[in-house]
Amino acid sequence: MRQSCRVQMRSLLRAVVLCLAMVLVLPVSAQNEALPLSPQQRAWLKAHPTVTVGLYDNVWLPFERVRGEQVEGLSYDYLIEATNQLGITLITRHYASWGDVLQAACAGEVDIVMDIALTAERTRCLVFTRPYGEAPVALVSRLQDGRAARDAELTGL
Repeated sequence: MRQSCRVQMRSLLRAVVLCLAMVLVLPVSAQNEALPLSPQQRAWLKAHPTVTVGLYDNVWLPFERVRGEQVEGLSYDYLIEATNQLGITLITRHYASWGDVLQAACAGEVDIVMDIALTAERTRCLVFTRPYGEAPVALVSRLQDGRAARDAELTGL
């Protein structure tokens, strides 16, 4: 019964996120105007008609889920839409771990890393866009379940 409820909740969450993505993306897609790019940006795109995104098998829904060759999620959908609007091709490159993706990005093997938090250490080799979403992490439990409130490691959260 619990598993069935979780599956239903995940399906509902996916439907809500898909609707939100459509509301956000469709108005941009409906515009027939060229994107407002500088001459330098247009020259870069012409010189780089293909960009590579680094991936590893993970699940961070609704933003990203990678299972072998199957990639899905809000971030990937935004990335596909952006590359379509820019007229460039997106290819994926799979790595064994998150650390391998970061190392590849810093080495210039990939052009894009999705869903990455800005840290001082990462700015030494990566350039960040403005955030397009936030995902605050929270601990949720039933009112009668006080285990989280008694855990010393969670005090103050």
